[in-house]
Amino acid sequence: MYALRLSSSLKDDQQERERLESEGLNYFDVFFGPATGPRFLATAGFERAFLDTKPTRNKYFVGGSAGALRFTALLFSRLTGQDYLTPFINAYCNIRYETGDPAARITGELDKVLDVLVRPSAVDALLRDHEHRLLVFVSRIRPWSAALYERSPHAHLLSYLPFLFSNFVHPPSTPLLFERLCFYSGPTLDPAYLFRPHPVTDPVFIRLTADNFRAVLRASCSIPRIILPVTNIPGVGDGCYVDGGLGDYQLNSCVAHKPALLLSHRRSVKATWFDNFVPLRAPPPNFFQHVSVIYPTSHFLRSLPACKVPAKRDWEDLAHDPARRIRNWTAAAHASTHAFPSTSLLRNCLLDPTPAPLAALLSFLSHLLQMRRRPA
Repeated sequence: MYALRLSSSLKDDQQERERLESEGLNYFDVFFGPATGPRFLATAGFERAFLDTKPTRNKYFVGGSAGALRFTALLFSRLTGQDYLTPFINAYCNIRYETGDPAARITGELDKVLDVLVRPSAVDALLRDHEHRLLVFVSRIRPWSAALYERSPHAHLLSYLPFLFSNFVHPPSTPLLFERLCFYSGPTLDPAYLFRPHPVTDPVFIRLTADNFRAVLRASCSIPRIILPVTNIPGVGDGCYVDGGLGDYQLNSCVAHKPALLLSHRRSVKATWFDNFVPLRAPPPNFFQHVSVIYPTSHFLRSLPACKVPAKRDWEDLAHDPARRIRNWTAAAHASTHAFPSTSLLRNCLLDPTPAPLAALLSFLSHLLQMRRRPA
């Protein structure tokens, strides 16, 4: 039901593979939750599988947007002993959105999810904990582009276009549009302990607090044009804070030495949202030195009611039948809960030897096929 692309370290070290086989999910110290919207439902079984483990080392949960929300629900469940996952999944699947809806109304839908998820007692438990660390990516739009938003949201969105095109030939240009922020829970974090220097630009690391926790989550989920940006984060100041997926879509960090697992909805991996428009681009090979990738197989997808991974496009395609979309998304989450492996990953997963560039090409061709099959 799931395929596993091993990190370079695991491929090269038989002893590490034996550790993985004996420890299961507990082998990994860092987990990445991509900012891919409802696609996370295809790996939603990870949370239940992780709750069944007994961690023996500190764990780090890194993500933006939906990835940050899912990890927040997981850690709240782990630390409080209460079930935050079920209410969160239900609230997320029941978000109502139709093309043309004003951003203020859709922002209200996101706030309903945060109302279900963010409770002061759970936030305090997470912030006090030293063994489970949450890291949330947020993009802070540069002042020149933020000023455009104040005049016209459409003009602000148009400011993205030059970077969309320049990203084809010169990816380092995107930091001119936004700054990567990484908010973390727990005691002071030394970035060098987790990550190697980024080839373009390192994020600014900022501590999560009880005062800024909700604002950070909402900012990380603020899809430009669809959801209103956050204009102030307590302790950080005024600004235009939006979707963490702009700069950290799936994997845009090089883990220093700890074994890590990326929860992906597909075999190919993208570093930034802009890279989605460059079919063969993948993160640098050294990003996968310690990062393995788990993703659903075509067999798993065929078992779902819609035979595909849930996606933001479903809001538009099934706008006439929202109940069907909710059923499809809920079914994907339930199917993943039953199928996601927690032990014996080498035996319970299909091992994928596909090199990253070829994986990107195959995923792009598969996406084109799905587009052709999409009902009118």
